Amino acid sequence: MDNEPSKNRTFGWPFKIIVSGIVLVWASIAVPNYRGGRATPAYNSCQVQLRQMNDALRNWAAKNRKQPRDTYSLDDPTILAYLKGSALPFCPGGGHYSPGKNLADKPKCSIPGHTL
Repeated sequence: MDNEPSKNRTFGWPFKIIVSGIVLVWASIAVPNYRGGRATPAYNSCQVQLRQMNDALRNWAAKNRKQPRDTYSLDDPTILAYLKGSALPFCPGGGHYSPGKNLADKPKCSIPGHTL
């Protein structure tokens, strides 16, 4: 009976350390990617909307013979007519859109990193 291998074999401490290390490495890679994945769609949607507003401003400026140094307001109904639904879009991340200093400066979002 002494020569039979034990059926209740336990793993030694080196094996446990190796498995723990693998789990920690996996967690250090997976957790940040999971957290950042939720912010990406809001960022992408915000960029698309900023691009649409910039295109609308360029079309409005060309039609109304505006110069790059001319100022504008995002509440102007003649500008809003160039946007889908004739309304200013909202940032899906909860930010607010503001005009640039002039037509040469692109519209901005109040959330840092949401830029065109």
